[in-house]
Amino acid sequence: MPPCSEVEPERLLWGRALGGAALLIGIGFAVGWTAAMTGWLPSQAYRDTPGTVAAIRGRLEIPPLETGWSILSNNLKVFAVYLAGAVALGLPSIVSLLWLGFQIGAFFLGGPLYAGTPPEIVWSVFLPHAVLEVPAFLLSGALGLRTLQSFLRYLGKGPFLTAADRRALLGGAGLAALLLVLAAVVEATLTPWCARAALAAAGY
Repeated sequence: MPPCSEVEPERLLWGRALGGAALLIGIGFAVGWTAAMTGWLPSQAYRDTPGTVAAIRGRLEIPPLETGWSILSNNLKVFAVYLAGAVALGLPSIVSLLWLGFQIGAFFLGGPLYAGTPPEIVWSVFLPHAVLEVPAFLLSGALGLRTLQSFLRYLGKGPFLTAADRRALLGGAGLAALLLVLAAVVEATLTPWCARAALAAAGY
């Protein structure tokens, strides 16, 4: 184990940051899933969860362009919170990653399943864009953890935000933003198609 004052390889630093972000999402997911599947959530939360058949049908009535713009705006707002986490030494990022995991476990998956929505419908409105969106938020959260790593290194008499750190943060932010834009496009186009197919297959 190198002393704190040494600059560790980028691959190792990113591995720790991404692993930490994944762990935080996993903890939040476990709590949210447990809360949903054991009936701990308020009854209103089960009725309003975005994965119910009624909620899905309502979203399918919205024009794709309006849907895409709304999703992209929301994604970029969340992305801004993660960027703020990078400036604030990762603390907002930690909270945001836990909350993201809780939302996925409680409201996007666990809640609809507990409320009786067929699993194939729940997955049809989550998976198509989640394969891009979740990694984007994972990477966004890792940006904050990277600055936290740099600060801890500084406390150990090492450099704070080296040129390599700054390049890594800018590159990671750019990649995360691109993934979020692509996720919004998929959610506005492919996800509704999958949802309609799943609803039809289930007889709704």
